[in-house]
Amino acid sequence: TDEIPGLARIRFTSPHPAEMSDRVIDAIAECERVAPQLHLPVQSGTDRILERMARDYTIAAYETLVARVRARVPGIALSTDVITGFPGETDDDFTASEALLARVRYDVAFLFKYSPRPGTRAYKWDDDVPEAEKARRLARLIALQERIAGEINRALVGSDVEVLVEGP
Repeated sequence: TDEIPGLARIRFTSPHPAEMSDRVIDAIAECERVAPQLHLPVQSGTDRILERMARDYTIAAYETLVARVRARVPGIALSTDVITGFPGETDDDFTASEALLARVRYDVAFLFKYSPRPGTRAYKWDDDVPEAEKARRLARLIALQERIAGEINRALVGSDVEVLVEGP
């Protein structure tokens, strides 16, 4: 990729954590034009909910992947997706998702409350987390992520960094 004229940056979009190989991590580390940014959607902080979502990884495997990526690409910006209020999510499941965000410290997190989508497995399940509770949990995740992102960004004040402008 570094040999392609006119190609300024390459960025991976949402690789499935279970399929993220060392070869891809090496490409991020070694190819100058590959942006030091990675979106790794986690969805939930508990194995129980990940299994209900039919995600093919555990939280331990996910965190091991994050550690491998950060060791190989120091300073990489990580982003993720998290859904709260998924059918069957307990207070303990939510607390585990909150704790995962605090441990991993994502630069950006796309945070959502669950809503039924036709055609999905969960669409047929009882949407048993009340809407008000979903909203409360989402607000807590957003506040936590805003605090983390603020800390990460404040640490960059005074630094010179390269930016790529993608639009007006």
